[in-house]
Amino acid sequence: MRKIKLEFPCCGKEVTATLLDEYEPKCAQQMWDFLETPKKTFCHPTISTGDLAVCFPRTPRERPADVGDQTTPMTDKSPYLCTGDDDMSVKLGDVLWNGYFFTFVYGDSLTEPLVSGGGKVAVVDPECIEDLKIAGKDLWYHTIFYHTIGIVVASRKEN
Repeated sequence: MRKIKLEFPCCGKEVTATLLDEYEPKCAQQMWDFLETPKKTFCHPTISTGDLAVCFPRTPRERPADVGDQTTPMTDKSPYLCTGDDDMSVKLGDVLWNGYFFTFVYGDSLTEPLVSGGGKVAVVDPECIEDLKIAGKDLWYHTIFYHTIGIVVASRKEN
């Protein structure tokens, strides 16, 4: 199993997630390739629609060949940004890949009734869920209270 690591320097938390190579092989491989070297991203959590954070790396000089958005998703399995129990919803710990940026769900409440545009590529490991909740809420605090940019560093988790 391939794993990725998300580091949250602002609060000192680190979580690992297992790639969903069988569920979404193309998008999982794209994210793995993207993380050939660690990527420092700035993070924008949703303000009022739930526990979701979008992480943007430095914008590429050339447009990536395959980028998904809400009007043209990368995959027919691109979930809606609402928490739920079915495959077309997201859950706490889900990581989504949109072609050059990624999104993760850090809580149980998300009410954005739009298609994510990306593929569900990883799930945060169960032993890391509490740290993910803390780190996600800290990113939200950075936006709402501190008015500073939250940072997430994504990388491959090598065995």
